[in-house]
Amino acid sequence: MTPYLSLWQLFPSQPFRCNTVPSFCHVLPQPLRLLLPPLCAALAGLLCVLGHIFPVFLRFRGGKGTACLCGTVLGLTPELVLPLLALMFVIGMIWNRASILPLLTALVYAPLYLLRTGDWRGTIALALIFPAMLWAHRSNFARWREGKEQTFRQFLFGRHEPQREEAGK
Repeated sequence: MTPYLSLWQLFPSQPFRCNTVPSFCHVLPQPLRLLLPPLCAALAGLLCVLGHIFPVFLRFRGGKGTACLCGTVLGLTPELVLPLLALMFVIGMIWNRASILPLLTALVYAPLYLLRTGDWRGTIALALIFPAMLWAHRSNFARWREGKEQTFRQFLFGRHEPQREEAGK
């Protein structure tokens, strides 16, 4: 057993590993980022998320875009990653809903990008991530109404709270 954490231990979910790294690579390359306008990098992040949610080869049935959003944030503004993680951790502990955190991240990130970079055209492109992710997470809202959605503490700590018994059964 090794004394250090590997990428696989930090991110045990294969979709997270397989989608964060490519979206990070699409928006990151510094030599190209210096030559291209910031709008191109923001559009690359938007298209990466949209390509994950609506993949052509899977008949437009893809993921929810969370990992690609993480890679986009990491590639465009790495200095905002830790503040966003801290904010989402606090909100997750208060609301105890895991599925709403990626949506809040997408909603909060576009204004933070504007404040950090001053690029309003890139901000418009990044603001379009939220409606796409909202559409992708609609099944989570159905499970939330039914009381079957995973809580933030279950996601974080792996605890399984007992299922609520319905009255009359």
